[in-house]
Amino acid sequence: MKVFISWSGELSHKVALALHDWLPCVLNEAKPFVSSEDIRKGNRWLLDVSKELATTRFGIICLTPDNLNAPWILFEAGALSKSLKDSQVCTLLLGQLKPTDVKGPLAGFQHTIFKRDDFKKLVKSVNSEIENNPLPEAVVSKVFDKWWPDLESNISKNLAADPVAEREERSESDMLKEILELSRSIARHTRGQDDEFVTDLYKMRQLLRMSISELGLSRGTLQLLLRRGIRTIGPLSERTEIDLRKSGISEKCITEIRSKLENLGLSLGMSYQNDLFEDILHSIKPRHA
Repeated sequence: MKVFISWSGELSHKVALALHDWLPCVLNEAKPFVSSEDIRKGNRWLLDVSKELATTRFGIICLTPDNLNAPWILFEAGALSKSLKDSQVCTLLLGQLKPTDVKGPLAGFQHTIFKRDDFKKLVKSVNSEIENNPLPEAVVSKVFDKWWPDLESNISKNLAADPVAEREERSESDMLKEILELSRSIARHTRGQDDEFVTDLYKMRQLLRMSISELGLSRGTLQLLLRRGIRTIGPLSERTEIDLRKSGISEKCITEIRSKLENLGLSLGMSYQNDLFEDILHSIKPRHA
């Protein structure tokens, strides 16, 4: 059974990876999906995400103080809410987050605090959605108790090493609007409405063509990239860390760039073959460009 794990930012990414490895140890039928691990470099990632959302049975959204308003979190949360019942999507609250801290559309989901008893309830909920051979509840409890110390130790170390991020309002309203609109495209795509889906692929291409100034980079990092001819988000995400180092970008600046891209669900070293979704865009005419 597919379990879609949504993340944005370094801390929630580490937690997502921990869950990716841990959950199948407790529930053999659970097949976690984490985009950074399960989409190969060079693949058309939006289409892969769309495919996974169409077949997923449960969604876990990893929330931290610094990603509550991250566009990619809101995008995937919106897509999950359209694909699944509310009972099949939950948030995992990290970094001292409390349910009362969650506002807006994310507030409508069931919240799980990363504590033994509450997290066991989440695992039991995942098990209840397994169609073939779900484990008896007593077995889930026994296996959970065996494997819980490993997960608790892993995630606790990451939480301790990560300073609680300062909450701030994001100013990239146009970027947020673009990505939120994409959530509707996944629901439409799963219903076979290709024409409208392609319209939103155009919007994604427009997002990748937006100025890097919209990322909220520090002035020094922004100027370094501009001097090297990197002016838009798409070409920046195609650069690898090695490329940036060779061009004289410091490790501190690379870390900042990587973090800003991760907030959008992107990463360094991505590949967009033949221009973004060119084969599909050329074969189907959208109603609205």
